[in-house]
Amino acid sequence: MTTEAGNDSRAQTTPRKPVTMAVRCKVCGYITDASKVGDRCPVCGVKAAMFEPLTERFSDDRRRFLDLHIHPIFAHFPQAFSVTILVLALAGPVLSPAARRVVVDTLLALGLALPFTLIVTFASGILDRQVRFKKLKAPYLRIKKWVGGAYLLLSVLFAALVVRGACAGPVPAALCIATAAGIVTCTTILGNIGSKLGCCKVAG
Repeated sequence: MTTEAGNDSRAQTTPRKPVTMAVRCKVCGYITDASKVGDRCPVCGVKAAMFEPLTERFSDDRRRFLDLHIHPIFAHFPQAFSVTILVLALAGPVLSPAARRVVVDTLLALGLALPFTLIVTFASGILDRQVRFKKLKAPYLRIKKWVGGAYLLLSVLFAALVVRGACAGPVPAALCIATAAGIVTCTTILGNIGSKLGCCKVAG
């Protein structure tokens, strides 16, 4: 009895970390927790019987954090700003003077906001990658860091241009358009890589 009680005591002081079983839809590949599966797949609509268990297991803490999708949510802000900046930079030179003034003011607001949204997005991305993969040295992650750095530099350059009013004139506007095109190229590359990494996780 004493031995059993002692074993019970040790077991209680060193509890195992709980894990959650993940399941995947056989039809569309949607991944979720087994406890969250309803009657049908919320993505493609097939019956819940089409879900299969995954072999990997994740601690509840990691699962909870990854299910928040913090980085993908934050990434939508700079993506939206980037595309809008390019569209407005292209439209500005062909608009009337009154409309161009509105465009320039809008570019100023977006141009100043973009670097800050990128910094927050990068910070959330680093945290997400550390939780998801436990390291930041894989090839795709290296590419994301280099392209992300270029993205941030271009956004700072664009902010400097709009502060100096460079986007107002037809000739300097070409530099604004080129910078905005570079910004959109960066966010497209990052989004493409991110879509490949979104459902990937290291077990544990």
